[in-house]
Amino acid sequence: MKHPLFTFITSNTEKIATAHMYLDPLGVQFEAQGLDLVEPQSHSIEEISRYKAQHAFDVLGKPVVVTDHGWFITALHGFPGAFMKYMNEWFTPQDFLNLISSYQDRTITKREVICYTDGKETKCFTQDFKGVVLDEPKGGGTSAMQIVSLSQSGKSVGECIDAGIDPTDGQHTLWRDLSEWLRHAK
Repeated sequence: MKHPLFTFITSNTEKIATAHMYLDPLGVQFEAQGLDLVEPQSHSIEEISRYKAQHAFDVLGKPVVVTDHGWFITALHGFPGAFMKYMNEWFTPQDFLNLISSYQDRTITKREVICYTDGKETKCFTQDFKGVVLDEPKGGGTSAMQIVSLSQSGKSVGECIDAGIDPTDGQHTLWRDLSEWLRHAK
């Protein structure tokens, strides 16, 4: 194995599988490592990601990548946004479905951020994905992964990841953007 370009800070097997799905075809090698990081309270996913990337670099002393995302439900004025991690600790998929059951608008936006730092330079990439909240939970993963579809197929994010397919129908460019930036920056 070639020397990894960075350490992906996560112990989340779904995040690791997703990174491999996008990076392996590009020949980008990385290692994954779990690390307990302080997650600041902020409405900005990029701010949270930058902080966590710097914290991880300070602990490990080598290039790192962190990812974060938020789910913005239109009918709920963007709730839960950047606070989805905490909502997943309390809410079941059915709890989320109950919250929006009286609304016709079931649109949701997933905002994802990938942030790299090597201690000298920090670069973040952000992408929004439009989707819908489904009528019932499907597939595995977190609450949002079971109740949200970002695909024209109508499959939940969890169903797509379980099947090893891109839940965004090929629209996801963040890992490719990071790979291209690393190739030109290094």
